[in-house]
Amino acid sequence: MNHLVRAVIVVAVLGGAVPAYAAEGAAPAPAGPARAGWYVAPMATYMKPDSGRCNVDDGLGASVALGNRGDFASLEVWGQFLSLSHGGCTYTVPDGADMDSNRDPVNEPAGTVKLNGGGIALLVGPFFDTPALARLFGIVGFGVLLREDHPQYTQDDSTIFGDVGLGYAHPFQLFGLDVIARTEVRYRYDVQQPPHPDNEEPAPPHNYQDLIFNLGLQFALSAPEPVEEPAPEPVAVVAVADADGDGVPDETDTCPGTGVGTMVDATGCEPPPAVAAAPAEPTLQTAKAGDTIVLHGVNFETARATLTTNARTLLDAVAADLAARPGLKVEIGGHTDSRGNEAYNQSLSEKRAQSVQAYLVGQGVAAERLTAVGYGEAQPTDSNDTDEGRERNRRVELKVLEQAEPPNPSSSGDPS
Repeated sequence: MNHLVRAVIVVAVLGGAVPAYAAEGAAPAPAGPARAGWYVAPMATYMKPDSGRCNVDDGLGASVALGNRGDFASLEVWGQFLSLSHGGCTYTVPDGADMDSNRDPVNEPAGTVKLNGGGIALLVGPFFDTPALARLFGIVGFGVLLREDHPQYTQDDSTIFGDVGLGYAHPFQLFGLDVIARTEVRYRYDVQQPPHPDNEEPAPPHNYQDLIFNLGLQFALSAPEPVEEPAPEPVAVVAVADADGDGVPDETDTCPGTGVGTMVDATGCEPPPAVAAAPAEPTLQTAKAGDTIVLHGVNFETARATLTTNARTLLDAVAADLAARPGLKVEIGGHTDSRGNEAYNQSLSEKRAQSVQAYLVGQGVAAERLTAVGYGEAQPTDSNDTDEGRERNRRVELKVLEQAEPPNPSSSGDPS
């Protein structure tokens, strides 16, 4: 069995074994620039030739690949353009050549060898789940190169080879484009006719083992698939008993029996009159631009944006106060405590603010006077390390954005 047949068999076996392993055990393809689809990869190429090539120096050139990536592997076609310097070479005439009987060494001049051609390669990976190792990929392929201008050959010739190797891909963005910095090393088994002088009978085919190094960029040609937003992490829902319906759970309600619609604080008790009338707690009747009013008792069902019965009753009074001051424009701010996922809390606060806005519009307040904003857990007013602190942080506020008429300090009514 000659070397060419052996090389073809090695490439065929690896071409079947490597993708089979990838299909069974490899990790999914990374997202971003390494996504599935078409790509192009221009690369600089360096060749470290087999020492058996008579005085052939290292070569520099270029390669370009066009490929399509699947879930676990890429199939690509590529072209290579190499130029290698060839020094003067002295070798002995092979046995069987019809040369002079003295078998004197033959001297050949220096020159330049060109190796241009292309092939097909299968790139397989990633093999590991670890982010750094997930960028490694394996290479197997074969191809044909045209050998030109070799000083020891009387004519140009083609050579068949097989490649196996390992590469590393580092994704990044360049001027807004998805790009991969790609480097790889390939072991190349090359089979070609040996040099022989004067067109005499050649020796058997030679095989060479070269190293090929590629370094370049890989550009994605396919558009990225739309990414679905991940579902928010669920928040454990615990049934909370509230016998008097004031929005404060029984376990922390120190004033049971306050009743539906009663304005209460975080402990379930009515605030003292002096506290309720303090300047730090403005009401809608006295509010001016820039004032913020906490809607005490406007609570929601756990982990939902559904208003409680007590909250709807309190909001009826808020709607009446807004109707009495048509020149006010307010922002409805929703706030949560820090339990649960931050993104989920942000979404929940927005939905709760919108729920209050929708209710007030349903009670006759003009929609253009109301703006709903969610602040999530970003603006706590108390510690999130205690039940009481978290209770105060879960709140709805009205911030006066615009005041078209002066407040009426003489107006009375429940503060909102």
